[in-house]
Amino acid sequence: MIIFEGDYVRLTNESHWLRVDEIIFVDADPANNKLRLSDDYVVPAPIEKYIEEYRSENEQMEAYAEEVREQEERAAPTADKWEENYYASDAIHHAEANQY
Repeated sequence: MIIFEGDYVRLTNESHWLRVDEIIFVDADPANNKLRLSDDYVVPAPIEKYIEEYRSENEQMEAYAEEVREQEERAAPTADKWEENYYASDAIHHAEANQY
């Protein structure tokens, strides 16, 4: 597992992603290195034991952008829904006008 500062990791049994702020070099053996994450948690060596997934910074930004697009699609009314609301509102208006 090759991880760089700025990459994002998801720890085992966790659902959120954290940024790798610092690689803490212990000695010449990379297996002994630790990671300091954006919430100041230090992942002990061997990091492979604690990390479920990892992404580059670009991959994480693409994932965030996709989440935003999905949220906007769910929130935005579709043309069909707009038309349905328009005609329902128009029908209510005419029904109210006919009462007088």
